[in-house]
Amino acid sequence: MAVNPLKFYQNAVYHLDHVKTQYVNFMKSMNIPKNRPLSVLDIGLGSGRVFYEVLLPLLPKNVSEIIGSDREIEMIDFCRSMNEDPRITFEKLDITDENLPNHLQKRFDLAFSSYCFSYLRDLRHGFKNTGKLLKPDGELLNMFQYKKNGMYTTYRRLSKIEKWRPYTENYANYTTNLTGPTPEVELEKIFKDIGMTLLKYKFFPEYHMDMTKRNILEAYVSLDKVYWEVPKHQQEEYRKDFMAIFSEEVEVDFDDEATLEQVIEFNFPTVIVHARN
Repeated sequence: MAVNPLKFYQNAVYHLDHVKTQYVNFMKSMNIPKNRPLSVLDIGLGSGRVFYEVLLPLLPKNVSEIIGSDREIEMIDFCRSMNEDPRITFEKLDITDENLPNHLQKRFDLAFSSYCFSYLRDLRHGFKNTGKLLKPDGELLNMFQYKKNGMYTTYRRLSKIEKWRPYTENYANYTTNLTGPTPEVELEKIFKDIGMTLLKYKFFPEYHMDMTKRNILEAYVSLDKVYWEVPKHQQEEYRKDFMAIFSEEVEVDFDDEATLEQVIEFNFPTVIVHARN
């Protein structure tokens, strides 16, 4: 197992209202044709909560094809098990791949993504590839965390510990996205460089989620792929080191079991982007 979809599904519920609010607001300004069948792509659907509970109810009735994609086959299988809509199919897709599947290129009228791009180490490449999947004049609506990534900065620090370096060395030089003093300038430059039109965006630097410490912990642990790569006899030791560093990175104390049900304000700087191919 690389990730735990059920655990993520049960705990990653804290962002649904915010995603829905922003999707509703931004979709008002999207150019969504109503007189022909539309093809829709969801990039990084995860456990499917946003996909099923937020996105699908907002799509117009003339959408004839919906493809949910994720790079983790466990997420794909989990979402497929809940599907009852004949319009929906699923594809294993890493939006950062150098060679995108030919059958997906220039296929989609609309693409959506919520918090998948938080985990891209090359934001520019992810957006460029999205443009390859959209038809001419196809549109993208994308929300993601910027400035922070507690998971990957934890991996970066773990890569400095010799026994964990073989499993985390790919993160040794990781830098978070849009961390400069003018993230809007960085964002605009990305879209200018890749040739997509940035129509509208909004930064939420102080956005926070009211959630229990346990929800935070379980959501991130469910996505910790490195744990499953570590030899079984070292997993307990790895988890202890991961937890200590992760706690420092996200500035939340998880040590006291009695406080894990405490609701806290968890800072999650977010940006939403509306762009056209």
